Amino acid sequence: MTGKDVKNPEESWAELVKEFGNDHPPLTPGLSKAFKYDPFSLMWHVSWFKFAGKMIGGRGHVLVYDHLEGLGGWTVACETQSVLTMLGKDDFLERISAGWNSEKIKFLKSEQDVPKGNYGGAIRFDPGDEENRVNWGDFFRSAADLLDSDGVVVAGGIRVGLEDVLKNTAGKNFRHVFMFGRGQVHPCVSPAEAVIVLACCPLHK
Repeated sequence: MTGKDVKNPEESWAELVKEFGNDHPPLTPGLSKAFKYDPFSLMWHVSWFKFAGKMIGGRGHVLVYDHLEGLGGWTVACETQSVLTMLGKDDFLERISAGWNSEKIKFLKSEQDVPKGNYGGAIRFDPGDEENRVNWGDFFRSAADLLDSDGVVVAGGIRVGLEDVLKNTAGKNFRHVFMFGRGQVHPCVSPAEAVIVLACCPLHK
């Protein structure tokens, strides 16, 4: 990306504050570090969650895998009806639940705690580190089992080879697959090397 293509993160955050308000809790360690040392990357990840929330809209319950310590689930909840948010294994469940307090959001720490039933959407993004690398085959199979017949899954990240992995694994579980990013201009998909897949309608439903 060239300098003229990069938007000042302070301007981007100002836009989010204007739209969503500034009534947020004290930041947890991961978010505090990201705000201070890598605001561009954090802004990109928040924009992905916002894009996913808008794509799913009011379809019903949404399962969100949140690697942003509550901020991802909260961002999706601003665009949808009801959000069940799966936190990272090292996140502070009680602190995050109290901080991002909303009747639209419920936080969980284990996939075993996810209630069975039909969901309108599922969202997951690659955090970018090796420790939390996503098994996309497992994710799309699980999402296909949980979603309604017209449910939508949105996933993506920044990693070499991710575009083909997302396209192939989503295609094995969903009837319709749409790809965003990888140089295609889109206001909610940044940076240029990011890739996001939107898949809908599980094959076996």
